[in-house]
Amino acid sequence: MTGRKLRELLPTQLAGGKDLETGTHYYVKSPVFPWNKFAGVDTVLGPEMRSTGEVMGVAATFGEAFAKAQLAAGQVLPTSGTVFFSVNDPDKPAVVDLVRRYVNLGFKIVATKAQPMCWRKPDS
Repeated sequence: MTGRKLRELLPTQLAGGKDLETGTHYYVKSPVFPWNKFAGVDTVLGPEMRSTGEVMGVAATFGEAFAKAQLAAGQVLPTSGTVFFSVNDPDKPAVVDLVRRYVNLGFKIVATKAQPMCWRKPDS
């Protein structure tokens, strides 16, 4: 928007190859898709995504920033329903807490089941 490159505006920060400091907040940008604005448009996304704009959510936590961006984009965040989980067997223990949180919020859970031990690749 300024007509200048980031390397011109922030030469020291970019030369070090480090992430830019964003402070204590999270920033989530979300596209606004046409079916939110124009009834009856094709909802199949192509490589160009056909967005009609963008919005940004800013908050102290990622979840709140994501929710703000989705709401601003016209998405309805579900408060009930069913959540499908499909996770590789080695990663299943890591998602137990997340699944439990959905259950505590009243969501139903559908998931793939673990493969029998004889089907797993041996550890190398």
